[in-house]
Amino acid sequence: MNLNFFMRLIIRYIANILGLLALGYFVAGVTISKTPQDILVLALVITLANLIVRPILKLVFFPLIILTLGLFTIVINALILGALDRFFASITINGLGALLLATILMSLVNFAVSVFTRGFRKT
Repeated sequence: MNLNFFMRLIIRYIANILGLLALGYFVAGVTISKTPQDILVLALVITLANLIVRPILKLVFFPLIILTLGLFTIVINALILGALDRFFASITINGLGALLLATILMSLVNFAVSVFTRGFRKT
């Protein structure tokens, strides 16, 4: 592991913090605890889930991702956010519509970060 990996990880962590704050502010039906500790823990869990769990789920659901031309990745992201809602009291997502909007917003944040961090990758 090199410095570029850790730099990208820190940027993703900060982006997930900002994404969670945006979820609580913009998406009706999503309530996030405003304490800094809760937000930092949630962002850390999302960052680690995107680093560890998401690639495994993408591998398992690869045929569905291909059949839906990549749209099934939204379902994978929704599974991760739904798991956060289920296991952490500091985030509450009320309803499928709120989950869908939250998933799309967090997907956009992660996409923007991946585009931004391409400059940190080894060439």
